[in-house]
Amino acid sequence: MKNEGDVIVIDVRCVPPDFHSRYKAQERTYFYRLLSGPELLSSFEKDRAWHVPEDLDLLAMQKACSVLVGHHDFSSFRAAGCQVVHHLLDDANSPIRTLDELCVSEVPPTPYFPSIAGQGFGIRRRHRCFVVTARARSFLYHQVGPR
Repeated sequence: MKNEGDVIVIDVRCVPPDFHSRYKAQERTYFYRLLSGPELLSSFEKDRAWHVPEDLDLLAMQKACSVLVGHHDFSSFRAAGCQVVHHLLDDANSPIRTLDELCVSEVPPTPYFPSIAGQGFGIRRRHRCFVVTARARSFLYHQVGPR
């Protein structure tokens, strides 16, 4: 594995030969790691988390997440090139999606968020660490997920 911890397999099952993981998935869950703090990320942290130099307000983010959970038109969240036509009977082309879970929580630093609290030469300031979880049966193109 290139970066330990990037992908974790939690279950394996036999499926029919015509099974397609993209089109027959029952749900998808994405986890995003955020590091908040003015100090630049170390080379170990770079590309493993989104760095936000400003101090993040956890309660405000949690409140915003709760507004987006549920059945909504997510047209403004899709990629600019995603010009789908809205058909009420064609779920794949509709911008209407049901977001089952969207939450953010603060987590303690781990080896995946290496940082040391303290002052002095060679000692890094501690970043605040957050995990954003998004779960739904399907998402619009670039609504969430790798870019």
